[in-house]
Amino acid sequence: MIPITGQSAHCFDRLDEQVIAIMRRYGIPGLQACVSIDGELLYDRGFGFADLESTEQVEPESLFRVASLSKPITAAAVFRLVDMGLLGLDRRVIDLLGDLLPSPPERIVDSRWYRITVGHLLEHSGGFDRELQGDPQFDWYELAASALKAERPASARILIRHALTQPLAFEPGSRFSYSNLGYNILGRIIEMTSGARYDEFVKQEIGVPSGIASMRTGRTAFDSRQNREVRYYEKPCEFSGHEEIKAPETSTARSLLRSGPNRVEHPYGASFVLESMDSHGGWILRASDIIRFVCALEGAGGRKRIIGKRSLDAMIERPSFAAGQSEYYSRGWLVESSSGRWSHNGAFLYSTGASVIRLAPGTVLCVLCNHLPGDWVRFLEVCLQSELPELMRSCAGN
Repeated sequence: MIPITGQSAHCFDRLDEQVIAIMRRYGIPGLQACVSIDGELLYDRGFGFADLESTEQVEPESLFRVASLSKPITAAAVFRLVDMGLLGLDRRVIDLLGDLLPSPPERIVDSRWYRITVGHLLEHSGGFDRELQGDPQFDWYELAASALKAERPASARILIRHALTQPLAFEPGSRFSYSNLGYNILGRIIEMTSGARYDEFVKQEIGVPSGIASMRTGRTAFDSRQNREVRYYEKPCEFSGHEEIKAPETSTARSLLRSGPNRVEHPYGASFVLESMDSHGGWILRASDIIRFVCALEGAGGRKRIIGKRSLDAMIERPSFAAGQSEYYSRGWLVESSSGRWSHNGAFLYSTGASVIRLAPGTVLCVLCNHLPGDWVRFLEVCLQSELPELMRSCAGN
């Protein structure tokens, strides 16, 4: 990180003030923010507490669950395989799933499964609709395990095997519907195609070339937290006075996990199982890691690109079903074509808020939090996607 001087220092002082105001407004215990301009890391700071009980503070090296910020990383890994000549966006998903396919094949009751392509999964047009059918990645832990007589909670592979026996909601490629399941399937396709475990392939082909010192997927149980990983809080904390913070009360519910306590806090096994969510929401990272990844995508600041320019162009181009739209989800990014902005949010109910915004080549903001406010849509879209980026624009001179 290069020194901050002059006007930039003044701008970043204002960014400090805005971050602290947002934390107080929403009762966020801890937050990490990082900014790059023209590919240079200029701002990398932690605010508040990684753990209120131990008074451990958030530092630039603290690790956070990044939730759906995992999706652009998975998309980049898919395009890396495309660049290597091992995969094509028009490949049928059904031809790539190997032993995940049900036996007998007749258990695939909807013929539209045979028309889903890799490209459809990347752009969330695979035919899955969680508003109509529920989200398999959060709602099927026991259902899928019971149907396939597998251990509970259902693994990523079991969730896919069960999904293959269910009907789709719409014709693949015809419209957008955000799908965690689709990116779970992409993780398994990465494994089948590369011959490596999903996380190992991503570390080697995306993490190392991006300059990320250590990439790892998270664990669900409280006692399985990684070294330097923050604690997650279901409820907002209370600010009193200038710096004093009161820890929120915690609530518990029945655990989804096979081992450990019968009742756990929501972020630690009562609401989701992180081990089955690797490729759509499982990474734990620093805000600076996300920045390095985005800059490496486009070769900002003299970095070597982690995917080719043709693949990057495909990653942000408008899908055919989004014709005429100025804002659309492409293949791993929400894109605003008029401004050239890419972004992605991440949200785990009861624990994590995350956002990354690429405003211009090499000019990127990433924010990670260890509490997700109840009004989380407004929090992500207004505070992290509007208030902070607008202030950052003045720092960058954009």
